[in-house]
Amino acid sequence: MRQKKSLAGEIFTLASIVCIICLLAPVATSALSCSIDLSKDSYDPGEELVAMVSIGSEDYANGSAIAAVLSYSIESLAGKSMILEKIQTISLRGERMIILKQPLSEDFPPGSYVFKAEAESSGSKYPFQKNFTVKGSSDNSIPIIAAAVILIALAAIVFLKRRGN
Repeated sequence: MRQKKSLAGEIFTLASIVCIICLLAPVATSALSCSIDLSKDSYDPGEELVAMVSIGSEDYANGSAIAAVLSYSIESLAGKSMILEKIQTISLRGERMIILKQPLSEDFPPGSYVFKAEAESSGSKYPFQKNFTVKGSSDNSIPIIAAAVILIALAAIVFLKRRGN
């Protein structure tokens, strides 16, 4: 003879089955590992800044793609002003290398900058950054000063020789 279960017992049994199914089912997590590397630490105006961004999902059990939003910007360290900002959506299965190329204009101001990037997935944000410098005309002042000193020295020698004759 079959025993009659109470409604509370049926609900408990159903909830237990759902919990077991949820624990056994593969779950995609969106924990990301992120890093950035620039092609060099110092650029001249007119050159192309190349950033290699590596983004990977640390753990995904069922092999499905994880959607992430990648945003990146270039900011001046001097005045914390935003020079550039871009956003793109990417799909990840494991690790992915993204090459970002940004031409620096011929009149790009010299100074110290930071290339900031942030990957966001499932409400979690993963920021990372790398500093770089842009050289300018002020970096060329040493050769100009050296040339001026040489010209002044030559002029002084010529003047002294003419004066002595």
